[in-house]
Amino acid sequence: MSENNNLWVRLIKDKYLRKTSFLQYKSSTNDSWIWKNILKQRELLDKGLRWKLGNGTSIRFWTDRWMSEKIIMEWLQINNTHVHDLNFRVSECFTTNKEWDLTRLKMLVPDHIVERIVAIPIPFHDIEDEICWAIESNGKFSVKSATWLAHGITQIEEPWEFKWIWKLNVAPKLKNFLWQILNGGLQVRENLHYKCSGISRNCPLCDAPKEDVDHLLINCPLTRSFWLNKQTV
Repeated sequence: MSENNNLWVRLIKDKYLRKTSFLQYKSSTNDSWIWKNILKQRELLDKGLRWKLGNGTSIRFWTDRWMSEKIIMEWLQINNTHVHDLNFRVSECFTTNKEWDLTRLKMLVPDHIVERIVAIPIPFHDIEDEICWAIESNGKFSVKSATWLAHGITQIEEPWEFKWIWKLNVAPKLKNFLWQILNGGLQVRENLHYKCSGISRNCPLCDAPKEDVDHLLINCPLTRSFWLNKQTV
């Protein structure tokens, strides 16, 4: 949604986001099927998004992710009832000289939080706050990092032998499928049994005693028959 030069982004914003933001948009029965499916991913996206500080006027001090991967209320383990003004903006903690107002910050949060805040530089020029993708060092969204985040991994230390996946000239869903195969994320019976012992290890197609990735994709009689038929076509 940040690529304003893209035609589809301009169309989406013109149709759905004229008066609101993507994360605050309330779904409607008139929404298109594609838009509804995009909205379903907001919870995942929200986990990876973070504000990059500009003039501070768009960032809510208590409820936006701007200081770290967690909002300040999570750091303090408090809820909405403990906060006087949920719309309190970060810019209200600036001095007229574009410095952090330490006196005000210390009235709001403990010293260890103040230390983290004052380590964030305030831009000297009046620039807009910006939402970035915190999982990538360049701040730009990628399918790769979103896949890691969906699997509960935020520290991306991808094994070198798998990097070739993301360079393939194939559809993103195929890249994700390969990633799941090589990282043990495919939901075969062997993996499901590990998570829940009540699930049988047996292959549902041929009743072999263990359905792992090798069996599903190579050794299962039905799979082998499929591959042989593909070769003769």
